[in-house]
Amino acid sequence: MTMPKVDDSKIGSLVNCLLILGLFALSWYWGFQLAATALADPDTCWLLAVGKWILTHGGLPTSDPFSWTVGADAPPFLQSIHAQFLPYQWLASLIYFCIWQSCGASGLLYFACLLIVCAFLIFPLLLARRLQAPVGWQAVLSALAVSAGSFHFPLRPELFSYLLIAFLYYLLLPLYFLPAANGVNSGDATQASPGPARNLVAGAIGTLLFCFWANLHTGFVLGLLIVVVLLFTSLCCAGAQRRSRTGYMSCFSLGAVFGTLITPFQLKLYSYLPGLFFSPMNKYTVELMPLRFSELLSFDFLPYLALQVIFLGSAIAYCSNLKKKGKTKLASSSSSSSISSCSSSSSSSSSKSDPDDACDNVPRVALILGIFTFIAFLSGDMCRRMIPFAVLMSSGYFLAIANKTPSPGRFIWPLRYVLPAVLFFAMWGTQLSSAFFHAEIPMTTYGFDVPRQALAFIEKQRPKGNLLNDSQFGDVLIFALGEKARVFIDTRFDLYGYRLSHDYFVMVNALPGYEALLSHYKIDWIFMPPRARLPGRLSSQGGWSKIFEDKAAVIMAKDSSSETQVAGETTTKATKHE
Repeated sequence: MTMPKVDDSKIGSLVNCLLILGLFALSWYWGFQLAATALADPDTCWLLAVGKWILTHGGLPTSDPFSWTVGADAPPFLQSIHAQFLPYQWLASLIYFCIWQSCGASGLLYFACLLIVCAFLIFPLLLARRLQAPVGWQAVLSALAVSAGSFHFPLRPELFSYLLIAFLYYLLLPLYFLPAANGVNSGDATQASPGPARNLVAGAIGTLLFCFWANLHTGFVLGLLIVVVLLFTSLCCAGAQRRSRTGYMSCFSLGAVFGTLITPFQLKLYSYLPGLFFSPMNKYTVELMPLRFSELLSFDFLPYLALQVIFLGSAIAYCSNLKKKGKTKLASSSSSSSISSCSSSSSSSSSKSDPDDACDNVPRVALILGIFTFIAFLSGDMCRRMIPFAVLMSSGYFLAIANKTPSPGRFIWPLRYVLPAVLFFAMWGTQLSSAFFHAEIPMTTYGFDVPRQALAFIEKQRPKGNLLNDSQFGDVLIFALGEKARVFIDTRFDLYGYRLSHDYFVMVNALPGYEALLSHYKIDWIFMPPRARLPGRLSSQGGWSKIFEDKAAVIMAKDSSSETQVAGETTTKATKHE
């Protein structure tokens, strides 16, 4: 008895169908999750405040307008610790504020959803189709990528960097994979090799792209790193199109570097970056801490671990195939030499326009991008904030491998239907979630309770003197009061510098020496969450009284001078607000 023969093409089509249906369901889930987390980061508050200041004053601030410690009118005793002020994310702040002003918090969520879907799904799938790589496998990798990065999708300027990294790959990778090395058009192998005019266009595109990027977010440094890697790849690749690729990438690289200088800060931006990336205060920031091995097995980081396993497996298989191909070429070298000698005249002419030239270089491209991918994954393991960047920067390697991998079946649904559907389901999930969680700024979450009653108290009857506040409370105070906030610190630790940030850390945690620091900074009142150690320590030692307290915040003022008290207020504890 013979078993009925199974049609492999039908199985492949069914697999692709299930993949796309799963992608639709995941898109809805990602949109729903985004609305619950994107506005939860208090950083959004000062980003919007900066955008409002820029739009109101018609220019960039030259000093911080929100704090009393590093602002233009800071006390003389703080002059020695002034940090360099550089609103390097000014364009992102302006864009976010304009969207918030016109569309509200829900508009910001939809915009964030659009950026993420385009970066992690739409551009990678379009690039896979453009490179004639298996779109089904790319859908799986894209789903893993967005799942790996979804734990860190707050409304921050790095959302723009996610999108621009994906666009950079879409723009440049076809230069290596498509026939005739035609990286900026449809990849038609019959088209003549481009000349100097195309290189000038490449330089102009690089300039415009990185000019826009450098004014949005410091992630443009990663973009420059990608460009350098691809330029090095073009120098290592052989073939008739090497000169064309190298010329194009050289002009694009020069344009990219020049574009990063077209900012209000020019070279000052580069001098500012080392202090931003390597600040000693980074060790106190949770999102900048390295991943523990146990965390890789948790639900949040399991997709990232899966991508690392796929990379290692494909790298081992790739190296094994290279070894086999090397032996095959060595065995056939004698026979191929006689054939090549008989057709030397024809080969010399065909090498100028060999349609398979770019495709033959995919193994070399994969090898170089594989090293780049290893570095990207390593950076993600060392710093959890780098994980979304790592999975995006590694996508070039996966596309290079997929370009040589047989498809699991015919892609039965055209992308022109799939991609709008993916965006629709993500937006639908965002809409439902924003209504369920009530999108607002600032947003209360399980980890952060917005001190709304305390903010109203401060706005009506602010205590006199110098304020010491929690850093996240500084964010919401800036959003609520703008230039009247006069905070001690907020989450822009790079602005305040190591010394002031470290002193804040000592005071808020009531570590040894905190009393001397309170006296040094002449602190008259504090604004802290109840869980902070400082309010409890001040209550026990005396000399301080609570003038406001509820479940979200505590406000305490000195007893020693009437000037530090609110006019007409007693030092008795206020009625608790629930």
